[in-house]
Amino acid sequence: MRKAMTVLLLVIFAVPVSLCAQETSQKGTVKIDSPTSEVMVRAGQVVYTLKPGSETQLEPGTYVPVALRIVKPGKVEEGSREKAPLWVLAGKAPWGKLDGLTVEADKTVSLSPGEPVAVKVNTQAAGRDASIGFEFIGNVGESYSPVISCDGKQMPAPSIKILDEKGNVLASGSFSYG
Repeated sequence: MRKAMTVLLLVIFAVPVSLCAQETSQKGTVKIDSPTSEVMVRAGQVVYTLKPGSETQLEPGTYVPVALRIVKPGKVEEGSREKAPLWVLAGKAPWGKLDGLTVEADKTVSLSPGEPVAVKVNTQAAGRDASIGFEFIGNVGESYSPVISCDGKQMPAPSIKILDEKGNVLASGSFSYG
C-alpha cells in the first residue's frame, strides 16, 4: 500500500512538472538585435510587440509584421535640463526579410531591422518637368515612410536645390508627403 501511495504521489507531481516543461520548451525565441527598432507582429488576432534589444518567447508559427518603427532620442547639451527630443521613423510594407517571420520550437530567430537606413531616390522625367521621390530602406530590406516625426509632430517635408558646378541655383522646390 505504501509503495502504491508513493508511486501515486510521484505521478501526481511528475505529470504537471513534465507538462510545464513541455509547454515552455515548445516556444521559440525572436531576438531583436537593433537597439532602436521596435517590431509589431501578428499571429491570428493577437499582436506581439518586439522591443529593441529584446528576446521574446513566441509559439511556433508564421508571424506577419503589422508595424515597425525606429525610435531614437535626440541629443541635448551636457548639463541641460531640457528633455531629449524623440525622433521616430515609421515602417511600412514591403517588410523585406521581416515578412513571413517563421518561429520554430526551441530555436532563436535574430532580426536586425532599422539602422543603417539607406535613402532610395526615384526619378521620373516628362519633358522639362522632373519628379523626384525618395524612401528609406532599412537593414533587412524593410521600407520606411519618408515622414519623420519628432516628439509626436510631423517634420516639414524636405526641400531640394539643384546647383550648377559654380554653386548657382538652377532650380529649387519642396517635396510633399503623399
